[in-house]
Amino acid sequence: MLPILDIRTYGVRISTVSHMKYIILLIGLCNLVLLSACAILPEPDPTIAYEDILFAVPPVIIKRDENYYLKYRMRVLDNLNFRKVIMAKKYHEKGYYYFIGPISNSEYGNTIERPLAFDGFIDYAKSDSIYWLDPDGNETKIRIIEEDG
Repeated sequence: MLPILDIRTYGVRISTVSHMKYIILLIGLCNLVLLSACAILPEPDPTIAYEDILFAVPPVIIKRDENYYLKYRMRVLDNLNFRKVIMAKKYHEKGYYYFIGPISNSEYGNTIERPLAFDGFIDYAKSDSIYWLDPDGNETKIRIIEEDG
C-alpha cells in the first residue's frame, strides 16, 4: 500500500493513489479533446497539379489477382528532392488521389505500390472511377493495368 502524503490543498489530505487517478483522468480527457478536434478538421486540399509533378512512372492502378494497387515512382533530380504527401478522398462515387505538398523527408525515387484497400477504393477500381485531383478541380483518370499474380 502506498503511503499517504500529507499534502494540504484547500484543507484536504490527498493520497498518492488518488492524486495519480486525477492526473490519469486529466491526461485521458486531454487526449479525447485532441482526437475530437482532429476528427472535425477538414482534409487538406490538393496543392500540386498532375502536370507539375515529376513522375518517373506515372500513376497507374495495378490489378493483381483480386487486389488493386496504386503504383507510381517519382523522378529524382540532382538537387535535393522532398517527398510529397499523398492523400485519398471519396467524393460523388469516385476515388481521388492527390498530393498536398512536400515534407522534409528526402525522395529517393522508389517505386510505390499503395494497396487501394487501405483507402477503401476497391469498389471504385472495379467500376474504373479513380482519378488524380488537381488544385483547380481537374480530374485525370488513372488507368488500370492487369498483371499476372
